Amino acid sequence: MRYLRRAIGSLLLISLASSAVAAQDKTIRLSADPLSQSLRVHTEVAGFVYLVLGHPVGIPPIRIGEIELDVSPLAILPLGKCGAGEVRELFVPRALSEFWAEAVHVEDMRLRDSNFIALLDAFPDLITATFRAELVSTDGIPPIYSVGISLTAPTTGYELQFDGADIGDTTEVWFRLIEPNDRDYVMPVLTVHSLGVELGTEVGSMVRVHLMRIPRGGVIGAYKKMAELPVVGGG
Repeated sequence: MRYLRRAIGSLLLISLASSAVAAQDKTIRLSADPLSQSLRVHTEVAGFVYLVLGHPVGIPPIRIGEIELDVSPLAILPLGKCGAGEVRELFVPRALSEFWAEAVHVEDMRLRDSNFIALLDAFPDLITATFRAELVSTDGIPPIYSVGISLTAPTTGYELQFDGADIGDTTEVWFRLIEPNDRDYVMPVLTVHSLGVELGTEVGSMVRVHLMRIPRGGVIGAYKKMAELPVVGGG
């Protein structure tokens, strides 16, 4: 969060509020795009826009002039001047998912605030949501089975690996997803990863697929069961 302006932005909003005339309307709206993991700020009137990040205030909200913030400011990101009818889009790193977001519009010492969004609800884990596993077989006798998985990562910097398989009455297959750490430079580009593994002719009646997610350079974690694939005709 080094690119977020904290105390300076907070003091700026407070000083502006001391002489502001506020109106809570639809001049500014905040929406979320889960697929691109982005927040979108919609402005109907030209003015300066700030994105407030923090934790929920609860009841009562924080009153600044005549507006009421539902987010207790921990960090404020100036988005600059936005034109009438403009939509400003901002990628939200996964590390910020614990916060709530609310936008504030400043025009001629007039304050307006948007709706608030809980980022954890707005951006469900993309990897879990897009994970797919499939069991396929050849037409031979006996058939040769293969398992394939795919997922979409929210940024670049991810790497998908096959860790191993235990063939038995129920076949267990383990994959590993190496995620970027806090020091890695990544681009906010949706990236699809897929990997297929041949399992052989004897896979039992069920294939279970597991995935471990660890940051690059991190310690080994635990596998999570992601899918159970019945074997047609298996036994």
